[in-house]
Amino acid sequence: LDPEGVIQAWVFQHFLVLLVLTPIAGSMSVAAYSVIGEKQARTLEPLLATPITTFELLAAKVLGSLLPALMLTVGGFCIYVGGVAIFAQPGVYRALFTPASLGIVFLLGPLAALAALQLAVCVSSRVNDARSAQQIGALVILPIAGLLVVQLTGSFVLTVPVIGFVALGLLGINGGLMLLGIRLFDREAILTRWK
Repeated sequence: LDPEGVIQAWVFQHFLVLLVLTPIAGSMSVAAYSVIGEKQARTLEPLLATPITTFELLAAKVLGSLLPALMLTVGGFCIYVGGVAIFAQPGVYRALFTPASLGIVFLLGPLAALAALQLAVCVSSRVNDARSAQQIGALVILPIAGLLVVQLTGSFVLTVPVIGFVALGLLGINGGLMLLGIRLFDREAILTRWK
């Protein structure tokens, strides 16, 4: 690549972090509404009366929101790469297929979305308003925006080992959020006291 192509590749690689926000923003309302909406429609009570475990219930609620978000991520990535291939210099789009770039979009993105969705489901099991759960779950966006800023200033670079380390941290956070969700989800309170 010539110097202008290198600059374009650098910019497009760094803005891949914004694609991490796609699954979070795209699925947050579904996750927040998954418990609160069923409370309001009175369809959660029959589900809670079945022998399904709390883990199975929460995992299904989160995965039901995560899978469409992953499809949105793949679609967004394809559109992004297509736009770069059309409007950038020839060959710049290849910079989006490095292990680090793919790790950001297809490893960190889904793990961050999973954390946000689990947080939204945890909150939605305790509140009566879907907007409250969405706002709490959207807190995951702040560190991602901060990551974009520090990358653009050059003070931090997402290399493959760093991506692996962050992914391990997100796996731990997701495990902790699932345990927290199981503890917070009070089946009896939802069945007897929710109005």
